[in-house]
Amino acid sequence: MKKRYFDNTVEVVSYQLGVSFSESVPIASNSTPLTPKVPQRSVATPVLQKESPTSATSSSKRKATTLDTFVTKTTSYEKANLDEEVAKMVFATNSSFRLVEHPQFREMVGKLRPGYTPPTRKEIADKFLPMVYEKEYAKCATELKDEIVCLSLDGWSNIHNEPIICVTVTTSNGHMYLVDTIDTSGQPHTAEYLEELSKSAIQKCKELDCHVGSVVTDNAANVNKMRKLLEQENELKLVTYGCTAHILNLLAHDLEIGNIKEHVVYIVKYFRNNHYASARYRQEGGQRLVMPQDTRWNTMCNCLKIYIKNWPTLMKICEKLEKRYLT
Repeated sequence: MKKRYFDNTVEVVSYQLGVSFSESVPIASNSTPLTPKVPQRSVATPVLQKESPTSATSSSKRKATTLDTFVTKTTSYEKANLDEEVAKMVFATNSSFRLVEHPQFREMVGKLRPGYTPPTRKEIADKFLPMVYEKEYAKCATELKDEIVCLSLDGWSNIHNEPIICVTVTTSNGHMYLVDTIDTSGQPHTAEYLEELSKSAIQKCKELDCHVGSVVTDNAANVNKMRKLLEQENELKLVTYGCTAHILNLLAHDLEIGNIKEHVVYIVKYFRNNHYASARYRQEGGQRLVMPQDTRWNTMCNCLKIYIKNWPTLMKICEKLEKRYLT
């Protein structure tokens, strides 16, 4: 506490707990300065509360949760599931196994899931291909259990020109399942050989706990004979018949009007192979022309539909081309 004297007053300045205040006190004449009584001033003392253990724990949890939102963690369980999904994508899209090692693919995966590394192509082939196959096989076996199915058999050549026969079964609700694919290289497609393949496929269906009630094939001579041989097997108790769609396709061939198909195909090939005509056709907004194929039965129908619909555009371009070359 300090005192400062002036003409008729004395100012008393007090410092308590870092808080200062002052007041002036009158001084009587011809008297010695007196020390005035400083009034007591109460100063609020801050109260410190201890944080309970429960609140401290919840606070730390909140901080930890907030921090986790900025970090993407991939556990071993999550990685295994992600690896399997990547493998399924490769199998379902018939992509090359090298896709998973492409830098652009890995960069995309890294942005989608930071810290995750997709499997290598060796892991896709050696680890996940057998794993996914076993799971899908078990899934199909569950869905085919106690079902009465129709077995179909057909053959074609793959991209390596190897003869392949594919065997599928179809359930009563229209779901189709692949049973077997057989490489028949070096084997003549006789009725007896095809009969053995059919019996082997029927046995595989029994292993899946489903019963083959009928067999459908195309109407070629060798498979017609094969169906008759199967019908003679009393223990199989099969109903066999030719594919109705194939029969209709054969009927459509018998009803074709001569030279119409050849004329349309000639025009379609011209607009497909001539760069100038093709460019002009696209500029005029013409619809993409379809080239008919004997093994794709609906392509002839689509070819004629698009040809008739775009006939005015084709004629317009042909007239311009004629004037161009004549002048």
